[in-house]
Formats: sequence, C-alpha cells, structure tokens
Amino acid sequence: FELTAHDGTQFGSEQLSGAPYLVSFFFTSCSTVCPPIMEEMKSIQDALAARANPTKLISITVDPDNDSPDRLSAYAKKLGAATPDWMFLTGPNALVKEVVINRLMTHMGEVASGPGGLVDIGHGSHVLLIDGLGRLRGVHEPVAALREDLIQTLEILAAENP
Repeated sequence: FELTAHDGTQFGSEQLSGAPYLVSFFFTSCSTVCPPIMEEMKSIQDALAARANPTKLISITVDPDNDSPDRLSAYAKKLGAATPDWMFLTGPNALVKEVVINRLMTHMGEVASGPGGLVDIGHGSHVLLIDGLGRLRGVHEPVAALREDLIQTLEILAAENP
C-alpha cells in the first residue's frame, strides 16, 4: 500500500519492508475509542524507544475526507508522536478504504451522526502486528495490561531478520 503521510510525502509498505510494524486505525475528531487507542500507542512508542526496538508505528485515519496531512501533523505533535518512527497516514477515501478493508482486512464504516452531534466512523479498535515480510502476525487489543506481551512479540519478530 501507499498513502500520504502527515508530512505530505508518500509512504507505504515498501518503506516498512524488513522490520516489524504496528498498524492502528483512528480519526482525529474521534472522542470515544480513539483517544485511549492513541494514548496506548504513545505508551508503546515510549516503551519501544527505551528498548531500541526498530518497530515502526503506523496510524491510518478512517476519516480521510477531513484528516489532511496538516491536520494529522498537528494531531501527531499534540500526541507527542516521535515521527518518523510513527507515521500518520491518509489519502483519497477510496484508496484508504482499499487499504483498510481489502489489504489490512479491518472494518471501516461510513460517517454517522450520533446523539448530541457526535460524529462516529466505525473502525477496528485493535492493533495489527505485521512482520518484516509484510505478513499479519497478530491482532492485539491496545491496552496497558497487554503492552508487555505485545512488545515481547515485537522483539521476537525483530530478531527474525527477514
């Protein structure tokens, strides 16, 4: 896959080849499941930095019509993401759907309005673990209680040296 990164460059699976990476799904205006997911991704980033693990983090917006590279960049900065080790990706809606649904086999719904004007877009709340050969090797819930297991799995995959 190839999408547009928060810095406006093209970024995709080719740049990720050879090392494991994690993929999460979110949108910047989400006020329900996304904040805890992204906070856990930040904790994972910090834990990986302390271990010098070569894992990249990828977060793909499910609201590409509103989440421009500039908006993603501001979101990454506010979150404290250490870019370029953590890339935030967007693109044309059809391409994002192709990547999320057909290539990463994750749910991506349509924009829906909820009570009180709440905007929601259904999407996977899990994190995908992809190995250095681009193969799906695990699906993890991004919660603090499972962080150590996830990091140990990443270390095993990083040691495989594809």
